[in-house]
Amino acid sequence: MSSLNLPSHAVSTHWLSSHIDHPQIVLFDASLGVPGGDPITEMAIQIGNAQYFDINKVCDPDNPLPHMMPSAKQFTEQMQQMGLNQDSVIVVYDDKGIYCSARVWWMFKSMGFEQVAVLDGGLPAWIKAGYEVDKDPEVARPARGNFIAAQMEGFFCDVNRVLTGLSDPRINVLDARSVKRFSGEEKDPRPGVRSGHMPGAISLHYAMLFEDEGVNAGLLKPKEDMALIFNRLSPHHRALIFSCGSGVTACILALVATILNYTEISVYDGSWSEWGSVPECPVVYT
Repeated sequence: MSSLNLPSHAVSTHWLSSHIDHPQIVLFDASLGVPGGDPITEMAIQIGNAQYFDINKVCDPDNPLPHMMPSAKQFTEQMQQMGLNQDSVIVVYDDKGIYCSARVWWMFKSMGFEQVAVLDGGLPAWIKAGYEVDKDPEVARPARGNFIAAQMEGFFCDVNRVLTGLSDPRINVLDARSVKRFSGEEKDPRPGVRSGHMPGAISLHYAMLFEDEGVNAGLLKPKEDMALIFNRLSPHHRALIFSCGSGVTACILALVATILNYTEISVYDGSWSEWGSVPECPVVYT
């Protein structure tokens, strides 16, 4: 069988259904679930032979902030245990459409792995299209894979890089949280985390990038529509830093920016969970 290549960073349900039995395909269910929950319980409905990718466990165990990136060594070990190989072709989905799947996609990109895509519309789109699901999945342990992570510079950034970027006219910081969270009208759900936003940051709620009605509801908007949104907020020559609540939905902005061929992009890993809890980080309200 010929080697498989992904057609885009976000693949359709039709493409996945046509290639789901290819031996290189590895499916990950990145549904957020409950922290510390049982993967078997979380995967009540499963596509194919998907494995549960738990971002609450594939993370830095020594960092108190949620979902922080693990080391290349840890990532390599965990992915090898999940049977991932260097020639695998990964498709990530979740139960919300595109949510945590984008975070997992960006994690693999940051670890030097290119053959990874999200499922556009996720599990809801797959079910809506009438494709088969397993409602009583048995998660089998795969043979150990040979995947090796190669951590790349720049995919994630820290608080100091954001502080510098906010005063740099060549850089825009885009915040993926809701408008009310951004403005400070709605309090942050995390104890001890302030409301509001970074001075100079630009609001771009990730939901703006999805169709919200009709047969395509839940899918990414057409490329030209997403380009209009990004171009209105940030000229293409600007470098972009993406932030959100805990580094998850910021990766949706990174996914779209990559589809739109932006090249200088980074995700603030600590995001508002860190910024809003550090008194030295400036906060404004609108």
